[in-house]
Amino acid sequence: MVVVNIVPKGSAPQKLMGKLGPEYFNILAEAVTKAAVIVRDEWKNMTDESRSPAGWRERYRQSITFNKEGDLSATVQPQGPNAMFANFVEDGVKSFPMIPGLVNGPHSRVNKKGIRYNIVYMRKGTPGAQKIQNMPESMYAQVKGVPNAERMKVEGVGGRMRFANKKIKLNSKIYTKGYQRFDYPPEAEKEKKKFSGMVKGGATGHSQYGTFRVVTMKSKGWIYPGVDASPIFDKLVKKMVPVVKRILLRGMDSDLENMMDSITAGQK
Repeated sequence: MVVVNIVPKGSAPQKLMGKLGPEYFNILAEAVTKAAVIVRDEWKNMTDESRSPAGWRERYRQSITFNKEGDLSATVQPQGPNAMFANFVEDGVKSFPMIPGLVNGPHSRVNKKGIRYNIVYMRKGTPGAQKIQNMPESMYAQVKGVPNAERMKVEGVGGRMRFANKKIKLNSKIYTKGYQRFDYPPEAEKEKKKFSGMVKGGATGHSQYGTFRVVTMKSKGWIYPGVDASPIFDKLVKKMVPVVKRILLRGMDSDLENMMDSITAGQK
């Protein structure tokens, strides 16, 4: 876990405060809080410099917070349920088989033959969408008029697509036969299996497209490709150490000046 300690416990300033009392270090205590906030904010900003997936970076950013630990100590670190994404970004994730986790996960089921399986929803994006696999323009032009809940299936030589319903309206035409076939976009020929069985759902104006895939221990593929590390923590430390030192030294100097003034005033 990556952690930044502002005036760690047991440091010289803390020992001195223990002997003299916290009332002599009010400005330094404020400086510790100020430094922690600056480190936290800069750390959040620097997550954008990582090349890790956008979703990881966002969760990493959300997890960064600071805790004040006494008058002269603060810790800045990733915390909460999203803290694991800090490790994903900083250390990367190795490739691994997803099937054991999917088949034995909390949403898995057992069929009549005793075979455990899981049904995985894989969302498909419209052209221009980010973070998900997008349909080609020509495919979207043909399927966007299909009513919700229609299942579209790729089939036939050349990769034709069909949808099933006794009566649906598409492109101002009403189809009443079992299946209406139309050409599958040539540019998506190599990926046609990824879109086969696609279903349209959601509310009017907020439609979503996706496929459902059944996974068992005998399924093939489902290998997470792994993501290389794209760390930012070392850069953060290098950048923030001199900044934090300046803030703390100013606070310490101010407290020492006030202390000397108090001692001088007491001697008069």
